[in-house]
Amino acid sequence: MSIQPSAKTDQNDSPKISNRQHLKNCFSIKNGLWFVTNKRNEQAGPFNDKSEAQMALLYYVGRTCWPSAKQLREFTRLGR
Repeated sequence: MSIQPSAKTDQNDSPKISNRQHLKNCFSIKNGLWFVTNKRNEQAGPFNDKSEAQMALLYYVGRTCWPSAKQLREFTRLGR
């Protein structure tokens, strides 16, 4: 899994997006692998499936950092 900033956009020209709207659009699939993007335009992935990407997002929201592959496995297994 890697974390990379997405292409920069001028934030003054971009419309405001609600949290709910952002969550609908934060998942993407490329070459059969899933990615998740936060509001700071940081993209994490690749993940094998959408549920793994969703778990990474939950981890990120709870800890404000993207998990390593090991941390994600433990989080998924233990739920904390």
